[in-house]
Amino acid sequence: MRRTHLLNVLVAILLVIGLLAPSATTALSSTTLKLWIGNASMSVNGVQQPIDAQGTKPVIVAGRTLVPIRAVIEAFGGSVAWESSTRRVTVTLGKDSLGLWIDKSQASLNGIALAIDSANPAVVPVITNGRTMLPLRFVAESLGIDVQYADATKMITLTLAPQGPPASTSPLRVDFLDVGQGDSILIHTPNLSWVLIDAGPGAQATTVVAYLKARGVKTLAAIICTHPHEDHIGGMTAVINAFGVKSVYMPKASTTTKAFENLLLAIKAKGLTIKTAAAGISIPIDPSATMRFLAPLHSSYSDLNDYSAVLKVTHGIVSFLFMGDASTSVENDIMSKNSDIKAAVLKVGHHGSATSSGSAFLEAVHPTYAVIEVGKGNSYGHPTAAALSRLKAAGATVYRTDLDGSIVFTTNGKTLTVNKKPSAPPAPVVVVPKPQPTTSDTVYITRTGAKYHRLGCRYLSQSSIAISRSAAIAQGYTPCSVCNP
Repeated sequence: MRRTHLLNVLVAILLVIGLLAPSATTALSSTTLKLWIGNASMSVNGVQQPIDAQGTKPVIVAGRTLVPIRAVIEAFGGSVAWESSTRRVTVTLGKDSLGLWIDKSQASLNGIALAIDSANPAVVPVITNGRTMLPLRFVAESLGIDVQYADATKMITLTLAPQGPPASTSPLRVDFLDVGQGDSILIHTPNLSWVLIDAGPGAQATTVVAYLKARGVKTLAAIICTHPHEDHIGGMTAVINAFGVKSVYMPKASTTTKAFENLLLAIKAKGLTIKTAAAGISIPIDPSATMRFLAPLHSSYSDLNDYSAVLKVTHGIVSFLFMGDASTSVENDIMSKNSDIKAAVLKVGHHGSATSSGSAFLEAVHPTYAVIEVGKGNSYGHPTAAALSRLKAAGATVYRTDLDGSIVFTTNGKTLTVNKKPSAPPAPVVVVPKPQPTTSDTVYITRTGAKYHRLGCRYLSQSSIAISRSAAIAQGYTPCSVCNP
């Protein structure tokens, strides 16, 4: 009898252990919540209960469903916090934190600014009878909750599947290279493709090539030459010669400079054809990182800067907007043709000149971070006080390559990190400083010409760029026959 009793006890203990410690392969059940428009009750995993003690009901406002969010989020194991001084609601679920403001159409997910409903700005959080009512679909989908609506029964079904191990996908990484007074941006997509936007001036070609090699680049899925100014394309010839290149994107703009001629010859020598960079064109490299040009929108501009290929790259909820040297007139065109140009990171147009980064444009983009690629002590006065003032008013955190060096952003599509002092790459980056011209050896070039000149030459009436005589000769410029420099 005693032996049988002990055996029964042992079996019971094993059963309890089995119940308390399920197999590692046993999946936890998902949570399903159901609500009905105009109904004060909800169902959580089949159990009916009131939404709250006040009898608050989901309603439709401006064509969108608003619900008393606290009961919904707490049913999924999350939390809701209210800050009365700022009228901010913070919804937290797992590692995600979503901030919304009463009567505001903007939100913030993990510190990244979002529009609640870009197609319908009237959709905002409200307070009704002392209860905070939030747009359900926006909140739920931002936090990974699936939303289904049955119009016939006015029933909303929310499902949160159990969270498994994180997906083994690579992040999107964007490196803003310090190339002095010029632009160069390297993008590494989640499917491990490389894209290069501009390559700085010719004097920094060695720097750019060394940086790419140190990052492990062998082949570039695409290169983008935003416009044919030397401080953007000067180093691209060396890049094309050093790496495999699958595609080249450029706007339909040209100039007579030696740098542009060398670029075209390098493209031809590789057997590549130029694909047009224009508004509406997408770069089909990685489905998880969409790349679409927002400009140029016209076939002709009076200023070569305004031909700039403006690119928006989006991974998850995180977007980057690369403006090239586009001016405020292009910014206005972009706003008129696109309902949503918000971006967490803005590559500031034209190195922070006064003629770019207009207030209305910055308000529409609403960047969390702004990056200015600019040379230390440059002769143009970039970035200007006016541009910096507008960026500050827009609430953007500003990074500058002249002060911070190369700047690296990394995102998994929901969160964003920045490292203004990136860790050392696998191989040392060889930085070749740009020669500083002495006063006696200074000559001047124009944005479109192929000659170098003395200061005061009549051919400098449109533009005048100081450069050393040796650098001008190295870049293919020849002396002007009028001023004999």
